[in-house]
Amino acid sequence: MIFEWADRGTLKELYEVKDIKWHYKVRIALEICRGLIFLQHVDILHHDLRCENILMTESLEPKIYNFELARSFDWKTTTMDQTIGDILRWMAPEKLNNKPYTTQCEIFSFGMLLWELTFEKVPYQGWEIERIVDHVTKSGREKITFGSSIPENYQNEYKNIISDTWKQNPHERIPFMKLLDLLEELYTSISYMFEDNSLGLLPDKTLDLD
Repeated sequence: MIFEWADRGTLKELYEVKDIKWHYKVRIALEICRGLIFLQHVDILHHDLRCENILMTESLEPKIYNFELARSFDWKTTTMDQTIGDILRWMAPEKLNNKPYTTQCEIFSFGMLLWELTFEKVPYQGWEIERIVDHVTKSGREKITFGSSIPENYQNEYKNIISDTWKQNPHERIPFMKLLDLLEELYTSISYMFEDNSLGLLPDKTLDLD
């Protein structure tokens, strides 16, 4: 698989050294969602969605990569490799309980990626793996408390998008196509923010994220 040159490294590497303006984060999320829907159409589940596995071009276009754990839809993985480690931070509760990996698991992990991108840090920072597993399988989630970097009139809408990917019952999670619709609607409503043609990046620790 060939990718265009990713000048800015991974999305995680980028947010560790720069603050990303929120409207650019929405655009990045939208493009990742489109990429995941394409993978769905060719019967592929990525299995390892997180900012570390998104490459970023100079123009802040995201490219999904690292398909080491990717599987076709009919490949029903159930048991978890004990070396899986940090991936658990993005993992759906049913997968943590050794259930098969499904599209609904992918949706949950995408929601965790959205949270990571929004707050520019890995989920459950400083938590031991055992604590994370216990927390998530008992319906616990990361906190969503926005700072001033997200306009107040969009906060509930954006929070609901993330929360709808995190439903404990996988069948209640928002489908990818509905998720795409909501992200496109949000992106359209904030398109005016791109009119000043300013760069999407700021010095690290500039924005009030939470």
